[in-house]
Amino acid sequence: MGLEGNVIRSQDLSSLVLMIARNPKGHHLAWNFVKKNWDTLVKKFQLGSFCIRNIITGTTGQFSSPEELTEVQQFFESIKEQASQLRSTQLALDNVQKNIRWVQRNLKSLRNWLNEQMK
Repeated sequence: MGLEGNVIRSQDLSSLVLMIARNPKGHHLAWNFVKKNWDTLVKKFQLGSFCIRNIITGTTGQFSSPEELTEVQQFFESIKEQASQLRSTQLALDNVQKNIRWVQRNLKSLRNWLNEQMK
């Protein structure tokens, strides 16, 4: 409905995608929507626009596994010509890599702390 602009205004679509992406149960749904509808989104918002930048960084912002990084890299590779024009693709990749490092560095101690708090 957001792509059509009838029920959800086009200018609200990027905000809606971001709100869904911020939900732990919705971030994969939002990312899959972006991948599936990429060409339509670029036509609607223009390649270098604020909306496209927010959609890219917002839908990948919660990713924190090597598998998710690979998926994002593969998608950006599939749109290589467009991705090369976007700084936000590199920002998104950097953010996922930082998230992976954070999990690797902190998951064990966080898990231990939570276990101690539950005793």
